[in-house]
Amino acid sequence: MFFIDMPLLIRLGAVYVATTFFALMFNAPKKELLFCGLAGFFGWLAYEISSLYLDSEAITIFISTMAVTALSRRLSFVRKQPISVYLISGIIPLVPGFLIYYTVYNMISEEVGAAVLMGIETLRIAGSIALGIMAIFVFPYKVFNKKMFSSSRRN
Repeated sequence: MFFIDMPLLIRLGAVYVATTFFALMFNAPKKELLFCGLAGFFGWLAYEISSLYLDSEAITIFISTMAVTALSRRLSFVRKQPISVYLISGIIPLVPGFLIYYTVYNMISEEVGAAVLMGIETLRIAGSIALGIMAIFVFPYKVFNKKMFSSSRRN
């Protein structure tokens, strides 16, 4: 979408760095910056993969937001931090900032038709982000607390 000419690894690296600096700017604990960056990285990776198979931007954002939210819930348990530390910085790459900007720009320029179209798309993407977060939060917290790979099994 934004970086069509750049290879995937460069885009993912840029998202990781941007997400990490966003978390730093909003005073995430310094020991959690790596994991905040990983939340954004995996969210964008989910976006890239799902955009290969889906034509709808809103559904792609929905799936990516679910990935970020699930990872954030797991990280919050493992790292013993609030989920917002990882979730807020992780969804930043998915927020439609350019659409918000051009919606307001077209409103100021009195281009009502363009402003309405971009505003509707902005609301669709924002709604997809909200629904993606809610879709993961309906699962009980204990789903994310289980040890995934336990080395000892009870008979």
